[in-house]
Amino acid sequence: MCLICCRVLIITLGAIALFTGPAFAANPPSLNVMTINMEHRDRPRELRVAAEYMRNNLEQLPDFILCQEVKFERDDDLAPNTAAVLGRELGYECKGTKRKSDNEGVAIISRFPFLFYDQLHLRAQTSPLLLGFNRVSVMGEFFVPRIGRVRVANVHFTNWAFEHHIRDKQLAETLKWVDLRQQKVPAVITFFGGDFNAKRDWHEMKQVGGELSALNFEDYNGSDFTQGWPGNPKKRIDFIFVSAANRLNFGGEQILFKDKLTDGDASFHLSDHCAVLHHYTLKNPAPTAVSQGPQPDAKPLLRR
Repeated sequence: MCLICCRVLIITLGAIALFTGPAFAANPPSLNVMTINMEHRDRPRELRVAAEYMRNNLEQLPDFILCQEVKFERDDDLAPNTAAVLGRELGYECKGTKRKSDNEGVAIISRFPFLFYDQLHLRAQTSPLLLGFNRVSVMGEFFVPRIGRVRVANVHFTNWAFEHHIRDKQLAETLKWVDLRQQKVPAVITFFGGDFNAKRDWHEMKQVGGELSALNFEDYNGSDFTQGWPGNPKKRIDFIFVSAANRLNFGGEQILFKDKLTDGDASFHLSDHCAVLHHYTLKNPAPTAVSQGPQPDAKPLLRR
């Protein structure tokens, strides 16, 4: 058996043990999803402090982290982008895609091994005359014991506030892409989130809960601001939506990294965005509801 296959088996068996052990009845399966815009920084020390903060201050670490403004083209084969640096600090898997216009992009960090990964370089883009960056959406799929296939889609749309028509097209294109994948390989749960660069009441955002997508995304987002001057956010543009066919209970939202972090020698803000963390628990987690394992078409895609 190859090293990668052994790694997948060990992680999966460990997760199964977690969800079937003696404490399972008192602690039903949970899923915790976070989104964070990393503000195009490449500061590994700060990411190490952020990972340590999460380990010390969160009741449960995120299972999935959606990252935007990830810096690529790093001189590190084991962590070729900044999301992979954070993933390494947490002991997680990471896959990401660089935009075609520059050396930034988006990525997904996961506690669970990747079964599937894909990217969509969007057709709708801001004009170069407006100094726009090409945008890309990504998705990953994972097998979560006692739940089944979970899909995570991560977006970062155009930033100019007045370009509602561009974001409208970018969102429509991404939702269609996720829907087509759902038709081909159904997931039990789909998380759809990231930096939308749009406020919740703007016209383009109505698509998420509208008829354009067959996934019926639910909106548990709060109203706390997430973006602005570091430490003083002025607007909410970072969101997480979920389609779970009534399989999850929402357990609350946390806004992280509004205050400065410290490593003992210096203090810093992690980003000009706060992180959004959503907590969910599985409804009716009875032993008879054990989900099937990875489907035959899925191939592990692990970062070496």
